[in-house]
Amino acid sequence: LSSAAHPEEKAYQFQSKSVQATEQPPDANENTEKINPEEWQDIIDEMALAGLVKELAGHCVLKEHTREKIHLVILPAQEHLLNTSQKERLAAALKIRFGNQVKIIITVENPDTETPSQKNREQQEKQIAAERSVENDPNVKILQDLFDATIDKNSIRPGSKLNVK
Repeated sequence: LSSAAHPEEKAYQFQSKSVQATEQPPDANENTEKINPEEWQDIIDEMALAGLVKELAGHCVLKEHTREKIHLVILPAQEHLLNTSQKERLAAALKIRFGNQVKIIITVENPDTETPSQKNREQQEKQIAAERSVENDPNVKILQDLFDATIDKNSIRPGSKLNVK
């Protein structure tokens, strides 16, 4: 589906078990509540999602939330995750969490913020870089040689500085 006005956007709306696609983006004039992007990951965790539906949710950004509507955005590169079964499972979990009256809309577009999956990947990359930095530190190597020491990788946190005196 594509709209002549917004060829890069696709909108999916969900009502119970039926899946309905529309070509129009959500109404921007509705009374909306600005959600902190970090809250979406908390909501995913609260819903105890698993498997592919958790993967789908993790690749979405919560764009807006009202009493009547939850608008999620997914990157075009992750659109393949939008199969009917996963959309219905996510919609069902969101309705349990926010109420049966809520309409779920997922648009395919580039979100304004990072998705939880992007943030997790970035955090993992920082962790790996921090571990490599400690492993390659000449002072740490000296301590390992002198005391037959080992590095506890679980104690390494990105952004923390090693102070050897």
